[in-house]
Amino acid sequence: MRASHGGLLRFHVAPGDVIDEGVDVVTIDSFFTQESHTMRAPVGGIVLGMPTLPAVKPGDAVCHIAVPDRPLDDIRAEIAAGPTDLHRRIQAQQAHDVPLVPPPTRPAKGGKKKRSS
Repeated sequence: MRASHGGLLRFHVAPGDVIDEGVDVVTIDSFFTQESHTMRAPVGGIVLGMPTLPAVKPGDAVCHIAVPDRPLDDIRAEIAAGPTDLHRRIQAQQAHDVPLVPPPTRPAKGGKKKRSS
């Protein structure tokens, strides 16, 4: 995924998360206005990585999502049944410097949301 706008990143997913299409991935808060832009996953898959620097400009990479050839529900069930030590270590290492915040509440219309002061 590439940044639609420039600004500061607030992530709602972490590396190793299994996500569905349309899930809120990141919110980009504008540097110069009170606007925020939330980007949703264009595909379902596994979050591989994201930048650790909080600032982006339009077009910068903000998230890498792997699209597996197996159904996501099968992958979720396998992880829930007992994630492997390797899965836990990789997720912990990859998500170490990525602070997560809850997704924003959705505005009634449009994709933009004014930040509260």
